[in-house]
Amino acid sequence: YSFANISDLDIESVNLPKLKFISKNRYLNENLELLSQENFKKIKKYLYKMQLGNQLLSVSINGSWNYKDYKNKLQSDKQNYYIVGISASLPIDINAKTRVEKTKIDYLKSKLLLQDKKKELLNSHLLVLNQIKTLKEKLKIYDENINIYDNLIKTTKESIKAGSATYLDLEVLENSKSAAVLNKQIISYQIQKQLLNLYYKLISFKN
Repeated sequence: YSFANISDLDIESVNLPKLKFISKNRYLNENLELLSQENFKKIKKYLYKMQLGNQLLSVSINGSWNYKDYKNKLQSDKQNYYIVGISASLPIDINAKTRVEKTKIDYLKSKLLLQDKKKELLNSHLLVLNQIKTLKEKLKIYDENINIYDNLIKTTKESIKAGSATYLDLEVLENSKSAAVLNKQIISYQIQKQLLNLYYKLISFKN
């Protein structure tokens, strides 16, 4: 892909960010895929509880305060009394149990999917960690080779003065050193690319 197709910036003047390795906790806590899966689980849990609540027995209590003025030929009386009524209702739906079981299964599945996603992300994190370790080992090797080339170049220059080496020998060593420096730079970019595989999935990296 051409950089010009995705940005108007001059590729030669762009300063790339220096990414650092991130911990497992941060990778999980800020991971967009995991956050999405957690929200999915919450929705399934809510739907299950809502469906379960629709099938529960509901009880209602009603009360009223009343006044009665009682009179006859023998006596008269005034009475206040309170009437309390209790009613209970239970929804009758032949498909209710099936719906409850279905939402329960969906909720349990969402929990399993969340666990699977966590395992998947942890494996991805570990894979990147191991790849970076391998790349850093290569960097050490190139650093050692560059030091060797520096010593050889110094020795060859002295040998040229003594007449025991040629400028062609010096050129070969300098080219070898330049190749090692270039390869070291390439590996550094490869490490950044591996880190980017982690970072681009983080919500903090998107904002």
